[in-house]
Amino acid sequence: MSFHLRLFSRHKQMTNNESKGPFEGLLVIDMTHVLNGPFGTQLLCNMGARVIKVEPPGHGDDTRTFGPYVDGHSITVLLIMVKRVWFLI
Repeated sequence: MSFHLRLFSRHKQMTNNESKGPFEGLLVIDMTHVLNGPFGTQLLCNMGARVIKVEPPGHGDDTRTFGPYVDGHSITVLLIMVKRVWFLI
């Protein structure tokens, strides 16, 4: 099983077992980029907010180019951009 799939499986276990948090019901449109913004909205996700991540066309958020990589995916992105709905425009 790849690292990405293991992380996704862990995420599914966490979301099924965790309490929703103080921001349950809050919808956040995340148009931030490069570490600080995505990390901040990840904190909101962790507290129960639903986050929709919007990325520019082409390569998406610049954070995707940060290594190290496992199975072709940036570990940075896998760790700070979970629990989101993704849209590329």
